[in-house]
Amino acid sequence: NYLTAGAERGSFFGCFLLGDAFARGFHGMPKDFKQATTWWRKMQASKTGTALVVQRERVAAWLSEHATD
Repeated sequence: NYLTAGAERGSFFGCFLLGDAFARGFHGMPKDFKQATTWWRKMQASKTGTALVVQRERVAAWLSEHATD
């Protein structure tokens, strides 16, 4: 799908949405903290797109509590 394709190419928003879907088990995705960690770490490294401060803060807080490395 387009969301995954964008995320695989490093889209900030695509990575954010996939991480969120896996973290919360939304949009037909299973709750999977390993996948959420993977996509949100990729989001943090993204140079493509803009990041809202609230999104970056939410992801950083979630990763510090739940990240599976």
